[in-house]
Amino acid sequence: MIGIAIMLILFGKTIFDLLFPQAISQKMSLLTTIFLTIYCMAMASAIIFVFSRIIALYIRSIGT
Repeated sequence: MIGIAIMLILFGKTIFDLLFPQAISQKMSLLTTIFLTIYCMAMASAIIFVFSRIIALYIRSIGT
């Protein structure tokens, strides 16, 4: 449970860093933006995968 919470916190921080960079006066490089976007997509897919596994396990445990 702690690992999932940490993953959600890091996902939120990454989205915040991508949308609201700390150095407003400086433009983010294209490479940084691309890597952050890919990282966000990977994190989002991992979160969806983990929650789908949790829901599937819960549904299977109801039947037993």
